[in-house]
Amino acid sequence: MKGLIRFIADFFPQRASTLEEFAYLVQEQGCTKVRMENRIEVEGGALTIVVGHIGNWHEVLHCMAFPANKRNIVFREKLLSRFGSAEGFADAVARRDQAIRSFLMVERRMQRLQALLPEHVIVSLEGPTGETMDEDMFTRLHRDAEAFEASL
Repeated sequence: MKGLIRFIADFFPQRASTLEEFAYLVQEQGCTKVRMENRIEVEGGALTIVVGHIGNWHEVLHCMAFPANKRNIVFREKLLSRFGSAEGFADAVARRDQAIRSFLMVERRMQRLQALLPEHVIVSLEGPTGETMDEDMFTRLHRDAEAFEASL
């Protein structure tokens, strides 16, 4: 029976509509860890042989908290959108700039969320490699943003 309840809790998470509501739910349910990740999602378009998928690409922020024995809490926000290809040479600069800008936006959201939550709650950001971003990765991100003149 507990397995069925856990399955339902994982399958139907609580959805927050704003970052502030997400922070409120995290505090209310006593979560101690929040994981943030920046995902790329494609909408519509077509698959081609030469440049891969052409369509609308969205950088989406996903925030997740995992309370003990309760439904997970999820917040999702679309950050940036662009129309282009997955592997086309002409879109390479746009893809790079969008990736840098979206991580800068996610970093700002992370700082805002940390300000809304108590200090005992750990907020971590998953980087492009799948590892948790540390200070060194944030330093490299800001260095890349300056080098490629990508700003918000």
